Amino acid sequence: MRTIVEHLTALPHRGKPVHSATVRAAALLLVLLVTGAISTAHAGFIALDSTRVTGNQSYTGLLGMDFDVLAPIRVTHLGAFDSGQDGVGVINVGIFNRASQTLVAGLNAIIDGSDPLTGQSRFEDIADVVLGIGSYSIVAIGYNASNPNGNSGSVGPAPTINSGGLISFVNGGRYQLAVALAFPTIGDGGPANRYDAGTFQFEAASAIPAPATLALLGLGLTIIGFSSRAK
Repeated sequence: MRTIVEHLTALPHRGKPVHSATVRAAALLLVLLVTGAISTAHAGFIALDSTRVTGNQSYTGLLGMDFDVLAPIRVTHLGAFDSGQDGVGVINVGIFNRASQTLVAGLNAIIDGSDPLTGQSRFEDIADVVLGIGSYSIVAIGYNASNPNGNSGSVGPAPTINSGGLISFVNGGRYQLAVALAFPTIGDGGPANRYDAGTFQFEAASAIPAPATLALLGLGLTIIGFSSRAK
């Protein structure tokens, strides 16, 4: 079986053969892309991955869960638990800065039944937002009797935390009666991943977004093209 380098050198071209060092560099780039050694966007972690199928609480107010960012992350999706996975009404989800109790710019989304289902939650692909080291809270509002949330403090499993070593969920959850998205101020009894409600997808901020990855691949192929014409 021929290697990637052999396949590349066998490609038809005009003029003299492509310089072998150039081919090796392009082949290495291609291998890194294919094997995932160079990270691509939206291939990260679901922060709170619900394991229950149906909700057990019809709380119409704010539900928040606190987390600390230990190393900068890129938030790529915002999501909401979908009881029964049969569509949600309208769930407003946002990430707040706990220190200022303000919504982080760009981290607010309306989740409904048209958003794709991943596991037990629906996610909206948002414009990526980088969160620096600090304290935050993922907050959701909009659950009701038709679209119940989950509460592991009452009964049943808590969502699985996928931290990637980049974040840490802390405190005991928070809640507050309200009619619009805001920062809830009443602490709950834990655990830190108490609710099936708001969630998000993220990756390390150092990961290369998909457009940049494609640009690297294009650059490698362009180098081959210029090299073949110059020799």
